[in-house]
Amino acid sequence: MTRNSWFSTFVPTHPGVDVYLREDGSDVMRMATELENPIRLQDKRGVRLQMRKTKKADIRRTSCGYALGDARRSDVHAFKNNHTNYLMCNMMVAMRYCNCHPLMAELLHYDPSSFRDFLLRVSQTNVCSVDAYDNCARRYIDLTRVENWDEDIPKDLPGYEDAKRCRNDNQRSCLITSYPGTIEGYDLPEEYRTTQDYVSRLVLEYSTMRTTEILVSKDPNIYELLSFIGYNMALWFTVGHILWSMFWYATGLCCPKRTTNRIMPIVSRKRSVSSPEPIIVEHRPSQSEEAGNAGET
Repeated sequence: MTRNSWFSTFVPTHPGVDVYLREDGSDVMRMATELENPIRLQDKRGVRLQMRKTKKADIRRTSCGYALGDARRSDVHAFKNNHTNYLMCNMMVAMRYCNCHPLMAELLHYDPSSFRDFLLRVSQTNVCSVDAYDNCARRYIDLTRVENWDEDIPKDLPGYEDAKRCRNDNQRSCLITSYPGTIEGYDLPEEYRTTQDYVSRLVLEYSTMRTTEILVSKDPNIYELLSFIGYNMALWFTVGHILWSMFWYATGLCCPKRTTNRIMPIVSRKRSVSSPEPIIVEHRPSQSEEAGNAGET
């Protein structure tokens, strides 16, 4: 990059170039809101990135399904049905309450016939100044960035209900592909460091050809864990009982049991004769015996 293209009294040295790695750049809205972790290329420096491909699906939202395939199909369905306009919807709210439009609204590529309201609102407002953007419009744009998707919308935000409706009516991406890795910086050879032009080098290498798949789910609490275990136990007990009942019923149809008349022997029991009760004889002493006993005493 020639020195004349960037040099000024306020920028005597080149600030560098940020490089973002994306799998698909066809969706402009995703390009504007999902770029994160840039690779900074400094002047007269080289960067070597040993990267790996990572696919992360957020299944905490029910609309994203339960697997990576479900998340991918959900994103495709939302794109075909025009439900991926979260950024444009928030910019319209910003234009309504800030009386200006962010410069990003003029840089987006979209079909004017499909977004006439957005085009009309942009043509009727001026570009936000730096102060107007920082004090008003930035809050609406920051809500659409990937790092703020799970954050609550501030209730003191002008047009809170409109911003909340934009989030509910438009799907945020379920599946995001990134290329993390190890960054190694080095100095360029001497022949590149003597020029006043901007020179840098970027080398991309795959550390592995395997794709890492990550599912982001909610952390279950004790109640949810016990409920899940109890539900599965009840489910498999019911399934086992149904299978056993079907097997028992099928064996009863194909293999009926034979009924036989069994003759049971009659056991005669003799009554035992109880022994007679002992006879108690009561003896009463006579009068002579009583007198004799009294004389002895």
